[in-house]
Amino acid sequence: SYIIHSGGTAYGSEKSFKTNALGTFADITKTFGDAKFSLTAPTAVSTSAFSYGSSNTGVATISGSEVTIVGAGSTTITATQAATSTYAAVTKTLILTVNKATPTITLNVPTTTALNLVTGGNTITVSGTSSDGQTVAMEIVSGGATGTLTATGTPGQFTLSNVSSSGIITFQGSVPGNDNYNTATKQAAMDVTKNNQTITFN
Repeated sequence: SYIIHSGGTAYGSEKSFKTNALGTFADITKTFGDAKFSLTAPTAVSTSAFSYGSSNTGVATISGSEVTIVGAGSTTITATQAATSTYAAVTKTLILTVNKATPTITLNVPTTTALNLVTGGNTITVSGTSSDGQTVAMEIVSGGATGTLTATGTPGQFTLSNVSSSGIITFQGSVPGNDNYNTATKQAAMDVTKNNQTITFN
C-alpha cells in the first residue's frame, strides 16, 4: 500500500507524515548601501536543509543564505525546508524592507574671502559633491551680501562673482534624490570681508 503527501509518496502499511511547524522568521529592515547579511533559519523539528528565495530581485538577491541588497523597496523572502521521509516540506516568509539612503553632501566653500576677489570681474570657484554621485545644485539662500553663481560646465562646480558688499553669504547645495536615495541639502557660510586699504606717506 502507499500514500501520497506533499512530502512525497510513502510505501508501507502504516506510514504517516508528522507536522513540522517552523518557528519565528521575523521581518527585516535595512537601508540601501548596507552590507550583505545572512539569514537565520526558522527553528524546526526537522533537520533537513533550508533554501531561500526573493520575490523581488530588484530589491535583494540571495545566494545560499546570504542576502545582497540591490535597491530600495520591499521583497518577500521565502524559507523552504525540504521534505524528508518523516516530515513534509514547509515554508515560511518574511518581508525585507530596504529604505532609501540619505546621501552626504560636501560643500567646498571658503570660510572667508576678500571682497575684491569677487568684484570687478574677479571670481572664485565653489563646488559641491554628493556621496551618491548625484550632481549637486547650488544657490545663495541668505546673507548680508548677494552674488551671482554661474555653472562652469563641470558637474557641481560654480563661479561666484558680482558680490554686492561685505557680509555673510550662505550657500545651499542640494540633490533631488532618486529610486535609492532621499533628497538632501546642506548649507555653508562664507564671510566676505572688506578690502584692506593701503596708506602711503609722502
